[in-house]
Amino acid sequence: MCGFMGKRKKRKGARGGGRGEQGGPRRAEARASLVFDPATRPDRAAAILRETFHDGPVDMDVARAIVTRNGIDRLRAVAEAALVRGRDAMALSLAADVALMERRPDAAEEHATHALRLVDDPDLHVRLALAHASRGRLADAIETLDAQLGAYPWLERAMFTRARLLEQVQRSGAPSDEERRALDRFSDRTPLTELMAAAVELVAADAGSTGTLAGGAPEWVDAGAVTEEELAAWTVRAAADPVSPEAGRLALITEWAWLTPAEDGASPVSRVAGDERLPTALRRRAEDWVSSAMWGLWELAPPDGTPGVVLSDLITGVRIHAEVPEAVVDGLPRWSSLLGCLVPVDGYWRAGSSFEVASPIEARVLAHEFVHGLAGADELGEQAMPAVRWARRAHDDFDVLRLADAAEPAPPDVMPALQVVVRMLVPQMVAVLRVLRGEVEFEDDSADRWSVLTLDDPAAAWRALAGHAEFELDGEDLVWVGGIEDEEDPVARARLERSEDGQIAVEAGPDDLAALLDLLGRVGHPATAEEVEVAADGPPEAPVALPHPGAIELADWLRVWPDEPLECFGGLSAREAVGRHDAGADVEMLVRYLEHDADRRGLAGLDTGALRTALGLTQGLENE
Repeated sequence: MCGFMGKRKKRKGARGGGRGEQGGPRRAEARASLVFDPATRPDRAAAILRETFHDGPVDMDVARAIVTRNGIDRLRAVAEAALVRGRDAMALSLAADVALMERRPDAAEEHATHALRLVDDPDLHVRLALAHASRGRLADAIETLDAQLGAYPWLERAMFTRARLLEQVQRSGAPSDEERRALDRFSDRTPLTELMAAAVELVAADAGSTGTLAGGAPEWVDAGAVTEEELAAWTVRAAADPVSPEAGRLALITEWAWLTPAEDGASPVSRVAGDERLPTALRRRAEDWVSSAMWGLWELAPPDGTPGVVLSDLITGVRIHAEVPEAVVDGLPRWSSLLGCLVPVDGYWRAGSSFEVASPIEARVLAHEFVHGLAGADELGEQAMPAVRWARRAHDDFDVLRLADAAEPAPPDVMPALQVVVRMLVPQMVAVLRVLRGEVEFEDDSADRWSVLTLDDPAAAWRALAGHAEFELDGEDLVWVGGIEDEEDPVARARLERSEDGQIAVEAGPDDLAALLDLLGRVGHPATAEEVEVAADGPPEAPVALPHPGAIELADWLRVWPDEPLECFGGLSAREAVGRHDAGADVEMLVRYLEHDADRRGLAGLDTGALRTALGLTQGLENE
């Protein structure tokens, strides 16, 4: 199993392709840009869109972009030119977009309905739902989207359109009976609790137990997420207080174990799905759990009192609008992350019954450690290799200023393998999270060690290694990436650092350290190594925090903070980083750290709206 604190990966810089490699994509991009150029004739723009989308609907973002850049008249002209060439789904979808923007819902509904007779596409159903909503038929609009999401629960555009419609119903103040039923469908956890009860009953019948841990405890103990003694104590505590934190941790282990295959290869939930004695609806929900449940590190957007919450997975980049029990999110500081599971039930995403909560800095360190460990995990098997290759490409993007809601999702062809690995390594992630909090100490005999080299001439030895083909500079450090099989994604065998007095320190495992000493001898700089104690880092600290109470008035601090030098920007202020380096996303993340810190410490009056305005930030969580 890959270790989160294991060997460092060193990615080689991307090698630019020649004109032959880049010409095709560049030409395609240049041709697509003609659609938005007002000098391009509408009929030519329509022809380019037809070449791009063929007989399918145009992506809804295209219409928005045309209007934003050139106005509604331009979009109308392109749509009319497209209809002249043929009333296919491409042309009809554009016509529906025009009608929606011009508030002609009858025409939009007609165009979308006609297009759906030609092509059954999810975005056409979204257009039809928007047409219903524009006519005041919110319940019909939500039902239209329910049908799509019941079959394909991960359709993000349909999901967030439905979220906005549910919000509109709730804020109307006087919903109709049909609209009230739509709200009730979203908030009703009964189907999920019935499914959980069936899994517990099945495990209890087979194992002669209550199904509390469903066979998952050994993996969690082996991962260091919990000890045998803690399990015993938690079980006693949970029996006395079913809503205690200990009961919640046991529930997380249980729900994880429900997808763990037994000796016959079937997990408890998959056995519920295959039990013909159970109701058809219950079996279908179990199938959806097995095929589509998402484990992740879910950052919460600040709840605003509307139905559900928006969660963004820091690992995969997936965004989901989900029903989460108030008991889970109540009182959590803004931008907290939930490590656990979301399950699609009848097209609605529902939170599992328990999560581990991480602060923004803990979540980002944990996400980095996960991707770092996965990037070096060649032992996971062929099934996981798409996820491993993705981790190697994405590794450098995982840092403490990563915005979860702005991250690029993992490619669709990678997601199945990645999700399998994420779920499999949840116990290890919980173990690392407990280390980050200082709850337990990390013990791993295979972890890398730091040693100090004794050399006759450390400076000359450093120059010799720096000029060696198997070493690469990484800032002021040297990384040994030689002597490995995978030349595309070399594993860093050792990291070398120089202290102020010229000594060389090495981070490496025992075998790699011995190999490095042998190499030094061969290049004329024989050395010995002495292992040194490295103090534990302690809990990670956010790159910015509010002043301690009494140090300065909070309002005064907020006024001067945008112009204060920041270590994370190399001495630049937040305002300079935005203005000179287009670092608005990074500064937005710093503001979120401040918001989390304010909530955690119970500090009121943090005017982050004014702070964002002062810094020219536009980044906020906007549901698609």
